[in-house]
Amino acid sequence: MPCKNGTRDEHERSKQQYERDRLYRQSEEYHYWAQLVERVNQQHWSLLPQHDQHYFVISILMGEVFNGGFDQYFFNSSGDYYKKTKQVLIQYGEEEILRILLRAKQLIFAERDVPVCYEQRRHVLQSIEAQKTQRYDAELLRLEDLFLEKSESLTGLLLKLALKYQLYKPFE
Repeated sequence: MPCKNGTRDEHERSKQQYERDRLYRQSEEYHYWAQLVERVNQQHWSLLPQHDQHYFVISILMGEVFNGGFDQYFFNSSGDYYKKTKQVLIQYGEEEILRILLRAKQLIFAERDVPVCYEQRRHVLQSIEAQKTQRYDAELLRLEDLFLEKSESLTGLLLKLALKYQLYKPFE
């Protein structure tokens, strides 16, 4: 019998999401990602092979924008990789995604460069927060929707990198 307030449907969706997450955590893709993040945290960035750097910056761009939008991407440490992300998007011909990223940067930082330093970037973002308008929020939301719409090409790029460099190796 259906629940009047939709709780049963929500519970069922939660169970399905939990199962998808559980299966993903058992996948070779997840294990590669987890060890890559660990390597990024333990090693100097420049010591990673280029294909790992590329995979990492594309993944964090997608993850942050999907999770909390461009504000989150730039606010978190993922913003440290903004310049590298631009280079990777150019290298792989991801012009549409690059245009979206550049427009989001322009909207958030205006003519300022994106500070590489996490603390400096947060300081700038916090000072900008007070100046936001409804138009700003609407434009940023539009860019995020467009990013989501166009992000399938990035998923394909990650898969292409994984296949070319055999990144998803069986894990025990």
